[in-house]
Amino acid sequence: MVRVGALRRISKTLLPHSLHAVDSKAKSDAVSELKEMLAGTSNAAEAAIIQRELDQLKQVMHSSRYCCIIESALQHRRLLATQG
Repeated sequence: MVRVGALRRISKTLLPHSLHAVDSKAKSDAVSELKEMLAGTSNAAEAAIIQRELDQLKQVMHSSRYCCIIESALQHRRLLATQG
C-alpha cells in the first residue's frame, strides 16, 4: 500500500513502516517535518517514535531498509509495465 500526503498527518505508529525520502531534497523536507512534529508533541511515546524515525532518516543513505523498499517498488513497477 502506498500513502501520499503530509508526513505530520500520518499516525505516529505507522512512521516506522513508511518511506519518507528518496532524494536529498525530500530527505531534508522530511527531517524538517519530523523536527516540527517532535517539538509539537507532549506525548513521550510519540516523541520516542518520532526521534527514532529522525535518527534513521539521517542515516537513510546507508540503510538497507530503504534500499529494500526502493527495490521492491521498482520490481512492482516492472510487473505493472509488463501487464499494461
